[in-house]
Amino acid sequence: MNAMHVSDTAPTGAKPGGTTPASAVDPVCGMTVDPARTHLHTVHEGKEYFFCSESCLRRFRSDPAAFLKPPDSAAERPNRSTASGR
Repeated sequence: MNAMHVSDTAPTGAKPGGTTPASAVDPVCGMTVDPARTHLHTVHEGKEYFFCSESCLRRFRSDPAAFLKPPDSAAERPNRSTASGR
């Protein structure tokens, strides 16, 4: 079972190793997030993830694996041009 927690207070940004990240990337939309300024975070499989919005947090919580696995092919990568011009 995966442990998930959403804080209702501002996070300290501390990771289990005692380090504080200066920034984090929202795994849903890719936006850079300042962990010290957001209360939107959760822990999944022992790692803390930060989010830019409630919407991104809800999407992640509904299916974390969809946002943590790398795309298998170029067709699965969102909004990236694969045209080589040749």
